[in-house]
Amino acid sequence: MGLMARPIELPYDEATRCAERHAWFESVRPLGWAVFLDSGDPARTTGRYDVIAAEPLSTRIVAPGEDAFAAARALCIESGTASHAEGWPIAGGVIGYFGYELGRGAAKLPVEKAGTTPLMPEAAIGLYAWTLVIDHRARRAAITSLDRFTDAEAAALRQRILAKPPQREPFRVLGEIASTLDREAYLPRAQRVIDYIHAGDCYQSNLTREFHVGYSGDPWDLYRHLHDTNPAPMGAFLEYPFGAVLSSSPERFVTVEGREVVTKPIKGTRRRRADPVQDAAARAELLASTKDRAENVMIVDLLRNDLGRVCEPGSVATREICKLESFATVHHLVSTITGRLAEGRDALHLLEASFPGGSITGAPKKRAMEIIDELEPHRREVYCGAIGYLTAAGRMDMNIPIRTTVCAKGELRFYAGGGIVADSSPEAEYEETEVKIAAIRSALQRFAVPAPPDPQKSELRRDFIAKRDALFANGSAGFSSRVIARLRALPEYRSAKAVLATLNIGKEWDTRSFAEAVIADGKKLILPRVVKQPRMLELYEVRDLGADLKPGVWGIEEPDPERCRRTDITEVDFALVPALAVDRDGYRIGYGAGYFDRLLAGSPAHQMRVVGMPAALFVDKVPHEAHDIAVDAVMTETEFHRISTRHPRANPDP
Repeated sequence: MGLMARPIELPYDEATRCAERHAWFESVRPLGWAVFLDSGDPARTTGRYDVIAAEPLSTRIVAPGEDAFAAARALCIESGTASHAEGWPIAGGVIGYFGYELGRGAAKLPVEKAGTTPLMPEAAIGLYAWTLVIDHRARRAAITSLDRFTDAEAAALRQRILAKPPQREPFRVLGEIASTLDREAYLPRAQRVIDYIHAGDCYQSNLTREFHVGYSGDPWDLYRHLHDTNPAPMGAFLEYPFGAVLSSSPERFVTVEGREVVTKPIKGTRRRRADPVQDAAARAELLASTKDRAENVMIVDLLRNDLGRVCEPGSVATREICKLESFATVHHLVSTITGRLAEGRDALHLLEASFPGGSITGAPKKRAMEIIDELEPHRREVYCGAIGYLTAAGRMDMNIPIRTTVCAKGELRFYAGGGIVADSSPEAEYEETEVKIAAIRSALQRFAVPAPPDPQKSELRRDFIAKRDALFANGSAGFSSRVIARLRALPEYRSAKAVLATLNIGKEWDTRSFAEAVIADGKKLILPRVVKQPRMLELYEVRDLGADLKPGVWGIEEPDPERCRRTDITEVDFALVPALAVDRDGYRIGYGAGYFDRLLAGSPAHQMRVVGMPAALFVDKVPHEAHDIAVDAVMTETEFHRISTRHPRANPDP
């Protein structure tokens, strides 16, 4: 039986590159231990190579206290040095993850974090005989392999890759998202870090939050959605018998090619805005932030020290400092440090010397990790460790798995954190974690299983519809004109640049006239479009209510995606929210589908959410669940009721 002589080329179709590589990965998943190192959308990220592999020759599952780096070295030795790379970055090799907890030994922390239950092993790595590599820059794809892979095996693999992938159970989110550190628990811990810094214990420490929720079905559905909405150049989907890892990481930890070393720490974050002017302002603010630059520079110094332990003396250099890089949902400050491995040192020596990455610990690393262990009530597991590949020839590419989710045993966990320094604000640090989880939270909302109808809500809904219809039996023109005038007089409306509205559902007041007023006032009008699967609202800017709309779900006019600019809830400053009734705490009785609660879950903190409705439908109490989103105010034909303290401006008297 002949050995495979050279890489086997596969068709690369630029027009369908995302769908194609996803289908290729899906086709090899049944082989087991399938891994997909994902460069994101090449049109929107700096990524170049995708790597797909499955059915490893050997595997290692690492338990607490075991040496994962020695296990990886043993697999590299087992692989041999001969492979069919021929210009490709990898041709078979070691691929997998190294969890953050592996660093506990070097920091002299207990082997296991007390009082926590792991979902995943400390590390999982496999030796893969073949890899499917996609080069988006050169627009080509091929099967590459170790020299033990035969022609027959390669032909069978090619046939499998090009075949239709099998179907799996759809992914569903079950229950409500909860966190180990809510606002009340996080803020004093953040202040404790600041106190440690002022006491001289450390310069910076990274404090993270864990979130968790139940799930069923195939996590690949969630990953594909994240890939489409939040592509990242260092992403990954790893599937094991014991669980799955979904990473949308933008951060490269360490890469080695030949003897040349590169690390690219990220410190400094701002949320992206859909409006180009606001987005430019966010970039400028981040670049001008002395606090964010100080965070970044501290970690650069730490990583220079880590690299210096295994690199030639004098070879470590900072090539870029605090360069702004923009991703799908955030802007970051990224620095670049390079070095050259010393004689007798290799990629695994580098990984072990610099693990875990300084950007997710703080400085000095050992004391920062001790503080993390004291203040975080959870394990980080895969999060903040490393995901990637290494070869016997000495090449390595690893990410730091931030923006990363693990799914196992019916539980889904994801995380967010940030570096805290002397002049940090605990409240601002908390808000930064909310920005970082916005993409995954929004994605999870779209896969949420709707709660069974509340009989009490259903009965109230029927009562309120009948009451509303009776109030507007003779028309709503007078009511509409008064409410629209009062809404336009609100300070929050006057200062808003983008306003969310809806068009009429049933016998409501004239919300279309409000939409016309928004355009007349020179503001951006944002209207929703209903998508039934997954259940969600897409938002679009509408400039012309005549030409930009078309009939939609339930007979409601909706934006035409072919004519309108797509945007998202973060661009909205002022939101007019539909409701049949609202109570004194701001909770609504809506139409029962849950679309707006899912949408508003991703709202920015400054956004004003208002309901316009008859005073007779402003009631003392309505039933609500944990996922319901309260509004900030209610405008009736006679009064303005401010509910939330988020917007403490004086009430208008138009």
